Amino acid sequence: AAAAGKVEAGGKPGFFGLWVGNVYSETVDSDEFRAAFEQFGELCSLRQHGVAPVNLKPASSSAFVNFCRYEDADAARTHLQGRTVAGTGPLKINASDMMQAYEDSLLTSGPRPPVPAAPAPRPPTVPSSSWS
Repeated sequence: AAAAGKVEAGGKPGFFGLWVGNVYSETVDSDEFRAAFEQFGELCSLRQHGVAPVNLKPASSSAFVNFCRYEDADAARTHLQGRTVAGTGPLKINASDMMQAYEDSLLTSGPRPPVPAAPAPRPPTVPSSSWS
């Protein structure tokens, strides 16, 4: 889909997708499944982002869950990994290709070099008095 490649200025994707495995259409409660992910942040809207918030894929026993913010997608991945949710699981959660590329770009840009510390202030010098 055209929206799948949507990237904002600065190389940041317009949404952050998670691939979720072990999602069995015959047992999953889709509303409960969506709610489990929504607790971590706002999901995309088809009208605004051009991508569905949740896309169940019965043929592959998987789903895509699309978040508006990276931090929310990352939190959901961390907290729901390996759990049984909405009658399905244990969930196996990976970043979508676009989210993975974004994470890779964060790693390659790396942390900024530290700003050199200012030299430590010297203690005030007290003129010595001469004792004669």
